[in-house]
Amino acid sequence: MDAKQVVLITGSSTGFGRRFADTLARKGHTVFATMRDPRGGNGKNASAIRALAKKDSLPIYVRELPGGIMIQTVLAINGQDCRMVTCSPVSAQNWLQESH
Repeated sequence: MDAKQVVLITGSSTGFGRRFADTLARKGHTVFATMRDPRGGNGKNASAIRALAKKDSLPIYVRELPGGIMIQTVLAINGQDCRMVTCSPVSAQNWLQESH
């Protein structure tokens, strides 16, 4: 990804998803870091990501994972030029079930 992109990352509260969000934002890409329950169970992780984005002026936006609604929002923002990174085991499992 050389040109600046809008990237939707699922499972960004921890692990690979969080590292992808940080890395891609530092390379100048706009990142929608999605996770389940960012105001509840993942509140601490969501707050840490928001604080990092503010401190380092990174284009990371934490959002709850509401399925197709978020994807439609990101696609509308960037004229359907969006990359999606799935780091959530649940999302990957659902995708595999739907694609077969």
